[in-house]
Amino acid sequence: MFKLNVPARVKAQRINICSQCKFYKEETKSCGTVMSLKGLVTGTHGGLVDPSEVAEDNVNNVKFYKKKVRLCGCYVMEKAKYSFESCPIGKWGKYRLTDEETQLLTEFVQSLPKTGKFSNGQVNEVIQWFEKMTGHPVKRCDNCIRAMIKELQLQTAHVEWVQI
Repeated sequence: MFKLNVPARVKAQRINICSQCKFYKEETKSCGTVMSLKGLVTGTHGGLVDPSEVAEDNVNNVKFYKKKVRLCGCYVMEKAKYSFESCPIGKWGKYRLTDEETQLLTEFVQSLPKTGKFSNGQVNEVIQWFEKMTGHPVKRCDNCIRAMIKELQLQTAHVEWVQI
């Protein structure tokens, strides 16, 4: 019902930027060495490169403008669609939110009760966040609120497991 993914033109711009980056791997379409799905699922290496699968000198640590940066290893076509994602070296950022706003939103979503009713204040805050993210007014029906909360949970959970 509600999707907070970026518009298609923004996704295309992000992918275009990534595809021109010197750290982009065309063969895997990833930001640096692609993350190991096995390691991500098992949590054995923090979601990055499985050391047993990659040479020791290639674990997504790079220097970019004299700063040490860890590339995400993400599949760019997937990462580029999420509103809360950003390029690890800063070539593109989150969509419509700053890092501080993203942190506040994540904390708010985590504070919501898992079951039961939401207070009027919580409902109002969900609506405010959604209107900020979409740029459009939203309806206040119960099903709409639940769908918005589910989408916010999906998006903010994605931020937690992808970012290092």
